[in-house]
Amino acid sequence: MGFNIVQESGRPVTIKDEGLTLVENVGSIDFTGTGITGSVLGTDVTEDVAGDTSSSTKTTYTKQQNFGEATLTDGATISWDLDDNQVAKVTLAGDRTMNAPTNMVAGGTYILRVIQDGTGTRLITWNSVFKWVNGEAPTLSTGGGDIDILTFYSDGTNMNGVAQANFS
Repeated sequence: MGFNIVQESGRPVTIKDEGLTLVENVGSIDFTGTGITGSVLGTDVTEDVAGDTSSSTKTTYTKQQNFGEATLTDGATISWDLDDNQVAKVTLAGDRTMNAPTNMVAGGTYILRVIQDGTGTRLITWNSVFKWVNGEAPTLSTGGGDIDILTFYSDGTNMNGVAQANFS
């Protein structure tokens, strides 16, 4: 089920849907119902709810929006669950193999910050789902403490990536 909630300045919000509970709070509207959770904050804000991708309504944010950076577990193979970690970092303590990420979404953008440990010279062997410009995986920076930032666009099957190297 998908619907839009629109609150115009100074006007009440009315939602009519079976199984939906609406609670008005100071400065926000919280709603819950079968398969529905979320909130609309402030006024003059329109939110798409429950994954309604058919709506042409745009969301206007009045504050910065971002993803928290998660830390991936370093090991012989590195796993990345994109459901939990859209932006992540890993510090390499040896040569590693990057597994195919789980939960790729077509149209998703993902960022990985790769940090060399104090020794440096660490390499990553990339799973075949990682696709690179001209078919060549990037050469990571090799200095101790060097940082590379890898940005990916997913088509739902592959992670098409570019690298920005040597933030030292």
